[in-house]
Amino acid sequence: MYRRYWDEMPCYLSIHDRDFRIIEGNRRFREDFGERIGQYCYKVYKGRDEICPNCPVEATFEDGKNHPSEQLLTTGSGRQVPVMVHTTPIRNAVGEVVAVMEMHTEIDEVKKLQEELGTSLFEVVGREGRFTAAGRMVLDYARRISALEKEMEGEISGIAGLVSGEVSIGTIDAASIYILPAVYSSFSRKYPGIDLQVDVSPTLPLVERMLDGRLDFVVGTLTGEKMAGVEEKEIFREKLIPIAPPGHPAAAKRGVDVESFAGYPFISFHRESLTRRDEEYEYDEEEGS
Repeated sequence: MYRRYWDEMPCYLSIHDRDFRIIEGNRRFREDFGERIGQYCYKVYKGRDEICPNCPVEATFEDGKNHPSEQLLTTGSGRQVPVMVHTTPIRNAVGEVVAVMEMHTEIDEVKKLQEELGTSLFEVVGREGRFTAAGRMVLDYARRISALEKEMEGEISGIAGLVSGEVSIGTIDAASIYILPAVYSSFSRKYPGIDLQVDVSPTLPLVERMLDGRLDFVVGTLTGEKMAGVEEKEIFREKLIPIAPPGHPAAAKRGVDVESFAGYPFISFHRESLTRRDEEYEYDEEEGS
């Protein structure tokens, strides 16, 4: 991941040792300056035979601070590129500066950003370059955006690895009461960082919420219909058992069908229930036959 971001940065990035040799460069650097790893930075960037005056890399090695400046580079093809330079110290485990990263951003890009924001971000005072107050604010936001990107990567990695996150389940009341509690307990023990959110409603409203993106999946009654964007899989099957008082004509039979209830009032599921819809369909079929 680090290498991808390093190579995709739209600027020249290079790392320098204390001898001012370039020990690493990103893809943009290699494309415009060639394979120059191990060579002196002043030779690579400016064709010089000695260290540049007011070198920001040297200054960072000396005081361990960031140093901005404005410079003119010459690429391998001879093209001259005005850039804004920003150096950053690289420290070892005990805090010593062992290398310096140098970032060169083409001033044309900076000027374009300044035009979009309507303010100056960088200024040169004497022979020194520095960020303006607005420039420091933009730099601070850039660092915060970079930190948010890393945080986002961590969150996504956590979800992908079932380490953290949230799963939203829609389920009918019967499944929530009699089937899923053991599943919830087992899942929570195995993935303690995942927060389970449960929505208990009839199947069809739950399916609508799933299609709207409010639920991850639904445990409900099979619809028996092909629905766009919905894939059904049977995970449990249950019997429907009629209950009648001792004096009911159907109570004396060993097995009953829907026709046995014709002409008798009976209590069924609520009107939005797919189970009730299937019962009524079977009843209508029996009456019509």
